[in-house]
Amino acid sequence: MTINVGQPVIYVDENGVAHDALVNQVWMEQPSYTDGKTDHDKPGINLVRINPDSTMDDQYGRQLLRETSVVHKKYQPANGRYWLKPEEHQ
Repeated sequence: MTINVGQPVIYVDENGVAHDALVNQVWMEQPSYTDGKTDHDKPGINLVRINPDSTMDDQYGRQLLRETSVVHKKYQPANGRYWLKPEEHQ
């Protein structure tokens, strides 16, 4: 299974909190995101998510947050700022 624009993913932020998100860019051939390997199943992505702060509404609804150059958990040594497929999230 590959990752495509528009696909839902789980984004884990820098505090270790999981959020539903949508992919809006896929970086398939970027070895810098995958320890020098071409990993078509777990590439770097950009994503968009709903702002969890309920005070951040405007005339269009809840504001969006964008995250860029997010790596898969497999390539993230830190405890946050990575993405997972929904079926990988526990």
